[in-house]
Amino acid sequence: MNHPIEQNAMPPLSATAADAAKTAIYSGKRKAFVLVMLLVSWILANADRMAMSISIVPISKDFNLDARSAGLLLSAFYVSYSLMQLVAGQLSDRFGPRLCGNPRRLQCDA
Repeated sequence: MNHPIEQNAMPPLSATAADAAKTAIYSGKRKAFVLVMLLVSWILANADRMAMSISIVPISKDFNLDARSAGLLLSAFYVSYSLMQLVAGQLSDRFGPRLCGNPRRLQCDA
């Protein structure tokens, strides 16, 4: 029974009063606030991604881009966006989401 996997295994689920008290420490208002903040973050993240798709039309007119050049510009944006998601995920895993996420969120939304 001293196998490392067995030592790190989760204890069996039991519905004790102590377990119920641990999950009930958050009020309904706090849960609703967290849910609303998650919704707002999701909307902002999708708005950031949609902004480039919408703004490519005026950008193409201002810089006289043909369809191929506009497509390359969008591709460059989305490839760099996805690569930075990987980097941000690694940084968040290493340093924690509070240290990495909050300043980046403020910087992105500014």
